[in-house]
Amino acid sequence: MLVWLAAFTIAFCGSSCKKQQASNHVVTLRWQASPGAHHYNVYRSSTQGVRGEKIGTSTEPAYRDTGVPGGTVFYYTVTAVIGGKESGPSNEIKAVVPP
Repeated sequence: MLVWLAAFTIAFCGSSCKKQQASNHVVTLRWQASPGAHHYNVYRSSTQGVRGEKIGTSTEPAYRDTGVPGGTVFYYTVTAVIGGKESGPSNEIKAVVPP
């Protein structure tokens, strides 16, 4: 079962962010839930078409990638874990992060 990555937003955190944070950008991903999914794995790559590294998991069909470096382009995919087995990757979403 594939996951369809439906939307994303990029937000600038502003003065409310902790000063120790490496970046003030947050990329929020949302996707359609997969029936029976125990959790989802989120992957990020700097190269289009390459799965990249696993950056987190979520039990909900959403994920916030915090501390994202400005002036970068990232490609995100998501997989569903159902019955201990990981699905194929979702469609790829390109996020152009402002400086």
